[in-house]
Amino acid sequence: MDKALRTGHAEGVPSHQPWADHELDELVADYFTMLALETQGRPFNKAAHNRTVGAVIQRSKGALEFKRRNISAVLEALGMPWVHGYLPATHFQADLVPAVQRYLHRRAAQVSAIIDTVPKAVDDLRIVEVPARRAAAVPPELQRLVQKFDPLERDLRNRTLGEAGERLVITHERQTLIAAGRDDLAREVEWSSKVHGDGLGYDIRSFTPVGEERQLEVKTTRGSARTPFFMTRNEKRVAENLQRTYRLCRVYAFGRPDQAMFILAPPLSDALHFAPETWRVGFAE
Repeated sequence: MDKALRTGHAEGVPSHQPWADHELDELVADYFTMLALETQGRPFNKAAHNRTVGAVIQRSKGALEFKRRNISAVLEALGMPWVHGYLPATHFQADLVPAVQRYLHRRAAQVSAIIDTVPKAVDDLRIVEVPARRAAAVPPELQRLVQKFDPLERDLRNRTLGEAGERLVITHERQTLIAAGRDDLAREVEWSSKVHGDGLGYDIRSFTPVGEERQLEVKTTRGSARTPFFMTRNEKRVAENLQRTYRLCRVYAFGRPDQAMFILAPPLSDALHFAPETWRVGFAE
């Protein structure tokens, strides 16, 4: 049983009583209403939403707030954005996962409008450390939901998101070089995947302030820093061949206030786990 149910004072519902399906459905629906408004850049009042939902569910404010953070944790695992300010809290009752799944199925069009929207990038691109290894295992019921709503496939299909991330990194590279007094190099930064196509195995040619060339591969998601991503066989081979100058740039939480990027240098296997996901299929001879 989650912490909120053990310690929160409920108004009308005993704090020890597990959440019923209808309560979870009500809260999940309201959460996605806020998420849709946030995605559209429209204002909303969290306190007002709490009061409205609380009148129906009759749980304490603390219980409602913590359960919203549980919903954020499920969406984080799905590689989806979550409502800013509701930091994911992973200790949740198992029934929450089916509640989110029910909403995803019933409101597929509305959910697609949320997750397929490419918001305007936040101007400031913070550079952060590589995320720490995950300490806790993902519950089996959540693993099954992730398989149904694969974040890797979703980000791969969203070419607009990928291009927006590359454009953001190009701007960052040029601004960094200009700040270092290297306007000449800033003018030479190239969007290589646009100029030469995807066959190069990287997206951007840039430079260090001392003039050393860099090949940058950009992977972008609206999800969290730990959202997995695809690399092609060619991209992996290029990373191995250009170890000294190649960098993988992972942009995450794209368009959100916590938007950031971490950078990996080869060997990528020091920080990443590679698992085969597709097969080249031909006819037997």
